[in-house]
Amino acid sequence: MEVLLERLPEPVSLLRYRILVRLAQEECRSSELAAHTWVSSPTMSSVVESLVQCGWVERNSDPTDRRAAVLRLTSEGRRELKRAESGLEAELTALLGKLDSTARAELGRGYAALLEVLDSEERRILSPASKTRAGV
Repeated sequence: MEVLLERLPEPVSLLRYRILVRLAQEECRSSELAAHTWVSSPTMSSVVESLVQCGWVERNSDPTDRRAAVLRLTSEGRRELKRAESGLEAELTALLGKLDSTARAELGRGYAALLEVLDSEERRILSPASKTRAGV
């Protein structure tokens, strides 16, 4: 997917894309984004700062902890995400158009099975029991 994002008329990095997608789902702290994207807190802080500078993300006070900030996608950030998603869809549609119908059907079944496995694995990793075993 990173290659497809880089081929867009206005490229966006995979990490930035993943952050925009997550913030479109819900507001969260930078530390939560770092855990979700598997990057260090300093890396996330740097990327978030660049997104704030672009006007795609804003920081708001966390009502439950005044020392922390909650990140929120701005309307400009939503437009950027929509632009990236439209570009990805066009790129993927063009690539899938090169497959015959049998290959597309097989790919669809395989993709659905892969999503189930990935979803199950993510739930396992993020479960409270798993975090306790890992000493988190």
